[in-house]
Amino acid sequence: MANNNYILHSAAEGYTIEAAIKGQTSLVFYDSLRQAAMVPELRQKTIMPYKEQTPEALFSQWAAAMKQDSRTVKAREFWWTEYGAYGTNTFQVQQSGGGVPGPGVAVTVSLDTWSMSKAGFFSKPGVNFYAYIKGLNQKVKITAKNENVDPNTVTLEPINNEVLDLTVNGNYTLVMDPLQHVPVGIETVMHSHGEVNAPPLLWQGYVQEFEDSISLHAHEIDNYIYDRDFKIAKGLDAKGEEVWMYYIPYLNRSLETRVTDSKTINAIWGLRDRKNQIGLDGMVPQAEKYGMFNAAYDVYTKTSFEAFLFNAMKILRKIQGCKDYMLMHDWNFWIDWSKSLADSIKAADQSYRYALFGDGGEGARMFDYYSFKNFEAFGYKFVPYMLDAFDHRRYGSYQENFALMLPMAEFTDIDGARVPIFTYTYLVGAEPARVDHMWIDDARERRERFLYGNVQTSFGHEIHALTRLGTIKKAA
Repeated sequence: MANNNYILHSAAEGYTIEAAIKGQTSLVFYDSLRQAAMVPELRQKTIMPYKEQTPEALFSQWAAAMKQDSRTVKAREFWWTEYGAYGTNTFQVQQSGGGVPGPGVAVTVSLDTWSMSKAGFFSKPGVNFYAYIKGLNQKVKITAKNENVDPNTVTLEPINNEVLDLTVNGNYTLVMDPLQHVPVGIETVMHSHGEVNAPPLLWQGYVQEFEDSISLHAHEIDNYIYDRDFKIAKGLDAKGEEVWMYYIPYLNRSLETRVTDSKTINAIWGLRDRKNQIGLDGMVPQAEKYGMFNAAYDVYTKTSFEAFLFNAMKILRKIQGCKDYMLMHDWNFWIDWSKSLADSIKAADQSYRYALFGDGGEGARMFDYYSFKNFEAFGYKFVPYMLDAFDHRRYGSYQENFALMLPMAEFTDIDGARVPIFTYTYLVGAEPARVDHMWIDDARERRERFLYGNVQTSFGHEIHALTRLGTIKKAA
């Protein structure tokens, strides 16, 4: 039998639950943390926020570290502007799939995935410009490019009737001359093309409303807490009015869990239904569409792990990214990469000292069970963070052998304010007391037999530096 005689402490007075239920004591602002501090017996039973490693917990901590609150917007559709400079004179192309061409014959090849993001932000080959091919010491003219295929293609024409053989290496790096060459005797006007230096990127976000309702038949709640009002006040809203909460444990937990799960699912995997104009675009789909790379690793080859890291570093250096990155990953990814790190150490005939991890100094370890913690590679630091949501049974391990790479850096919005990479967004006026709104419709009072538990919430999010994200998956 529950003990209803705990003394609860508020800013004004102390009271017992039993007295409050019977209407003998009026409730004032209720602070659950104050109860844990004032009543030692409750401390072990108090459930603090973010009992799991959820995106909300991670990004809330990130925002708090920058003293940045959740953003509010005036409409459900909102925009934000970012600047991303991807000026580069180089790009990479893949190996030609055809045979060796004849003298002076142009070759059409695909841009390499390590050279550009899926959205094509990193490299911009220009038609009618000349380029030099690294390793071949050849000069070519860029005669065409096709941005309507994936991956994009570019057509290269050799000069001086030379043979352009791009069938040997896996990929080729080209250095483009940023100025056009003018032949002697040309009297026409200068060629022109559109260009904006460091163009601002305009991103669109949405605040979505979510809701659910649970019905309980009178027979389910009879003899549970009979002949008592289920309502207790949990606090005050912005108008000074009491915010009511129902303390039926099953109903309350079920509704709160729905809010938590909805926030997790939409923040990570959400996809907007453009036809019906509902939903959110989560971090993983946006990273796959706009991010630096969608890379795959192979645990069956010892060189794959280092080769992957090396190519990842080349991209990070190319876009001048920050030096520290977080890997939000699942349990399977942790196992694979732990083994890959161990194999790399063994392949180098090292014990606890290996360049991949700096100077070492922690003593020898068993390689088969190497602990995958923070590590450095090629001048960049990686901070792994295992996210419960990737493995939790409620989400069915929707993403396995997977990691999302985020730069551990602060960003600046157009107003000059420091912002984290991810910010939850709410409508203006939707104060915290009403954002996650739960209420009861007790239809039994209208001669019906059902009690309805209802929940409504609304939220969106801003994801800054989308083009700095990356996804890492296990090769099929």
